[in-house]
Amino acid sequence: MKLNPLSICISLCAMCIALACASPRTLSEHIGDLYLDSLEFDKHFHAGFSLYDVQTNQLVYQHDGDHFFIPASTTKLWTYYGAMHYFADSIPVFEWTETDSAIYIRGVGSPVWLHRTVDDKGWIPLLQRANKPIVYIPQPAIPKYNPGWSWDDYAYSYQTERSTAPVYGNLATVSLVQDSVSIHPKLPYNIDSTQHGAFYLSYDKKILTFNPLEFYDEEPTLIPLAWSDSLVVEALSQALSTPVTLQTLNQKTHTLKWSTYFNHNTDQIYKLMLHHSDNFVAEQLLLTIAYHKYRDFNIKQIIQELQIWAVNNAFANKWVDGSGLSRYNLFTPNHMTKLLSRMYTEFDKKRLFDHLALGGYTDGVKVYYSEIPMLSAKTGTLSNIHNLCGFFFSKNNKVYAFSLMNNHFMSSSSEVKDRMKNLFIRLRKSSQ
Repeated sequence: MKLNPLSICISLCAMCIALACASPRTLSEHIGDLYLDSLEFDKHFHAGFSLYDVQTNQLVYQHDGDHFFIPASTTKLWTYYGAMHYFADSIPVFEWTETDSAIYIRGVGSPVWLHRTVDDKGWIPLLQRANKPIVYIPQPAIPKYNPGWSWDDYAYSYQTERSTAPVYGNLATVSLVQDSVSIHPKLPYNIDSTQHGAFYLSYDKKILTFNPLEFYDEEPTLIPLAWSDSLVVEALSQALSTPVTLQTLNQKTHTLKWSTYFNHNTDQIYKLMLHHSDNFVAEQLLLTIAYHKYRDFNIKQIIQELQIWAVNNAFANKWVDGSGLSRYNLFTPNHMTKLLSRMYTEFDKKRLFDHLALGGYTDGVKVYYSEIPMLSAKTGTLSNIHNLCGFFFSKNNKVYAFSLMNNHFMSSSSEVKDRMKNLFIRLRKSSQ
């Protein structure tokens, strides 16, 4: 039988098209089998998974990917997205202006001012060299906590107050020096050797009760400060070695042209937020973005704008804070991978992966996912919640954005993390 070359060509083309159409489904089914087998979900376990090919812009697999989950600290990825758009190379620290008689300064929400690790201190000679009185202008007050924060976490360093001009990271440093207490900045304290635990901080943060017999840490302990404009004035006076006075905004200062002092340690600041999951940095960055764009510290408008950029819908998710401390936040795994895909497309990739924690590098990713070296991700953990969102690299260097979100589990978090780790190890081994 003589074969028609045209028929053979048409048949081969049809086979290729069929295989091309079948491949994504086969891959999806394979990943689905791995996913369900690795995590073995209980019926009361709320979990979602989304895997997105950022190089082809295709959703490869999802399991409840359009369901809403409490994201915890993976919320910081959204704050990071906004910060990289507005402050890729430098972050505002404060605004200042000068007249014949004085230098005026005011806060912009920045986390950097007098921060113990990321303040470059370059602003000190800038303000000192004019040899003029320095006047601090307070901004309008803002709520010190966001909706959905736990009220009884007020005494812990991971839940500091939000403010328009934070100093020292809004934390006091407590240490034991030769059997005596050292607190900076100064805070009234009592000593009670019968108290259970090393510290008790009053709800207004004005009195610290200290038990030296319970204080075992060699490193200083950090406790939240009761922020105020007078605290800022005191801190700046000490840093500048000259008195700083406080003055409310008047018509004269309102019409002056203000300049901005910038800090260029952006990589260090973003790593502090993502590697070490610093809630203070995340909250203040979102405030800084809002003020930079709208001259207002209300974060609702900038949240809507960033969601339009990332997922084309201002109200796609319920997003209420910058850090993920709030249990009111609700995001879907599919929206998380869409956000990550936008980052992959819009940002410098080397810098992006460096800002995120690599598998085996820091914090939660190091402890639980160190066996997967080609994982660049952010964890998010609250009680009964553990999420992991980031990038996964296959053996042939394909890049996937993923979001694995687990809410309301009753087992230990280590069991959930072990199951998640098993999934990524199997994906890595089976990826081509």
